[in-house]
Amino acid sequence: MRVRKLDNTAKIFSLDSKKNNNLYRMTVTLTEPVDPRLLKKSVILALDYYPSYKVRKSLGFFWNAFSKNERNPIVEQKTIHPGKKIWFHRSNDYLFKVTFFENQINLDVIHVLTDGGGAFIFLKAILYFYLSEKYQLKNPILKQIPKLSSEDPYQSIVDLEKKTAPSSSKSYLIKKETAFLHNFKTKYQMKIADLKKVCKKKKVSITEYLTALYIFSIYQTIYDKKKNRDIKITIPIDLRKYYPEEVFTNFFTCMVIEGKILECEKVTFNNLLKEVKKQFEERLTKEQIDAYVARDVRLGNNLAISFVPLGIKKLFMRFLGTYVSQSTTSTLSNLGQITLEEPFSSYVEDIHTSVNPGRTQKVKCTITSYQDNLTIVLNSNLACHQMEQEFYRLLKKQIKNLSFESDILKNQ
Repeated sequence: MRVRKLDNTAKIFSLDSKKNNNLYRMTVTLTEPVDPRLLKKSVILALDYYPSYKVRKSLGFFWNAFSKNERNPIVEQKTIHPGKKIWFHRSNDYLFKVTFFENQINLDVIHVLTDGGGAFIFLKAILYFYLSEKYQLKNPILKQIPKLSSEDPYQSIVDLEKKTAPSSSKSYLIKKETAFLHNFKTKYQMKIADLKKVCKKKKVSITEYLTALYIFSIYQTIYDKKKNRDIKITIPIDLRKYYPEEVFTNFFTCMVIEGKILECEKVTFNNLLKEVKKQFEERLTKEQIDAYVARDVRLGNNLAISFVPLGIKKLFMRFLGTYVSQSTTSTLSNLGQITLEEPFSSYVEDIHTSVNPGRTQKVKCTITSYQDNLTIVLNSNLACHQMEQEFYRLLKKQIKNLSFESDILKNQ
């Protein structure tokens, strides 16, 4: 029995290759070690509260769909970084996986299920059930976490006929050697107030500043000037901030920020920052966001694509996926400020997010803010690590109290 259709973005993700199912991870650090029994119980309660996550991907003739998953989720102890994908036979067919180690809880999610905003809604429910029982807290979850719609929100928010998104030429692709079966995860943490002081002096936002720093770090270390292509960064936009839609499905679009390296007489950080700020101001408007959404919806609704059998769509996606992934150098995603209500927040020390790198986008950057701290995670499958070190060096010049953690963690 079909529970719900795939949302517009999930349609595209559902056709991705078997080698990669667009996995990302949200990690919560608690003040005390995790109780495995309570955690498993809490995941089941959260699924009962949000049954639209209690699904498995089922095959259709034209599109995949979600059907009800009658099995219980698997919750297990893990000490390693998430693999390149979730293997459904190891997750009881769920499109997410919950693991724990010491005082950390990890939620790994396949993008076809939901985006970062939707994943945090589910993670929040798990935490509230867990902490309420562990510490005998009064559980106001029914008031604090709203029941959300599972309908596709994209279809009704834009006029498809009047909106045209800007086109983009091919970008610089990182061709450095990859590390076999390894991801290199680097975490930087600082006080939000310290970074805000730096940004205020430069008259830019935090995302603008870090995007320019990210581009400049790539340029300084792993950019090949002979390629004569620009560094371009995909910036996901959470549409919940712009439209009055309360949903837990995928509800985001993307814009592209270009370094304009080829047009610079002299590539300096300040020149890059000025260009990045200009593009954010031009492209992060309601009119442009409508255009991005219209572009995405047109692709999902394209009749020529819709009535092509699923097997042929998947063959086509191998070519489309390669084209799309080659249109930008990397992705930088800022989830913004994540909040937990009291008394729950006093039992959670940290929350951060990481996104798996891919075959063409070999480095990805994720930014998460929780309480007074901002955490940046660079996740790379490259064998060389100069870019991460340069990013740290540049940040350290401005942020004195900057923590730095890195490790090479073997995948599953």
